[in-house]
Amino acid sequence: MKRKKIKTVPALLSLLAVAAVILILGQVRVRSASGSFKNADASMPGYATERLLEQLQSGDYHSLYEETMAVQPSMDAESAYTDMVERIIAKWGSDSLAVKCAGTACGLYSGDEYLAEIVLKETEAGWQAGLPLAGDRTAFVEVPAGEALVIHGEIVSRDLIIEENVPASNGFQFADESKVPRVDLYQLDGLLSEPAADELVLVQDPITGHYLAGRPVTDEALKAEMIRDGELIASYPAQDASLGEVAAIALTSSSWYQRYTTLQNYWFTAHRVHEFSNEQVLRAAYQNDDTIVAHVVFDYFADNGEVHRTWNIGYQMTFLNTAEGWKVAGMEINNELNPNTVIPQ
Repeated sequence: MKRKKIKTVPALLSLLAVAAVILILGQVRVRSASGSFKNADASMPGYATERLLEQLQSGDYHSLYEETMAVQPSMDAESAYTDMVERIIAKWGSDSLAVKCAGTACGLYSGDEYLAEIVLKETEAGWQAGLPLAGDRTAFVEVPAGEALVIHGEIVSRDLIIEENVPASNGFQFADESKVPRVDLYQLDGLLSEPAADELVLVQDPITGHYLAGRPVTDEALKAEMIRDGELIASYPAQDASLGEVAAIALTSSSWYQRYTTLQNYWFTAHRVHEFSNEQVLRAAYQNDDTIVAHVVFDYFADNGEVHRTWNIGYQMTFLNTAEGWKVAGMEINNELNPNTVIPQ
């Protein structure tokens, strides 16, 4: 009687195939379970605070700022926020940082030292954590009357307006008060640095310190005209231009021009060479359709063969649109606007 031979090879292959299927199914279950654990973590506040701590320790300040803005919008620019975070890291060290929570009330600590509040927000995608940082600066912003002030996509509450429909700070030199732009004055507290604004340019007035807001001036030919006007105004005291030339570009009824005509221009040493350089319009804003405020800077060099010197000049200039074109209606000197100016320590 012959014994039947068992075909071991096909049987072994069959067992291996079954094992492979089991292994694959097991991996799928593991991956599925891993995903569900991550989803479960994201639904817990601790997941969000852990991510915030990782951003601090890895130097991912951009993501930290973006997530903070999503949790609690502020009026600070990203650069100011990043500078403050870097100061925290420089002082305390990233390795010393920890998050401590009591329920959903969390704070950033270095050891037992409380550094800042961590704000949590629950969303459909899970919890988000932000690190809002408050400063001690206050800014006054003059916005064209009735227009909204928007910062980082958020409309600033009109409850922060302290004066409504008042004359703009830079209009005091106008002879005709009816031509002065009307503004709403906002008071913004708790800033880290100068305020930001969406779609509006902020020009800081050197006398009041207020930020004069307006639509940006993008006409390069108009900016070039501003620079030429500024250089002409600087040329008269140096005996490089006549008073009549200045009168042609000025609103002669304005108080700045009335004072300007009293300047004595014989003090300047006679010179053979003079030239302007490094001309820029740093910021320029339409306060309304007929008024522009701008920061104009340039350097002026003169040489008489024995003595040579460079002046770093900065002007705030206000322009009024007239039947004869744009005229200089206001002038304020602030040489610290010029980036080449060396400020004594």
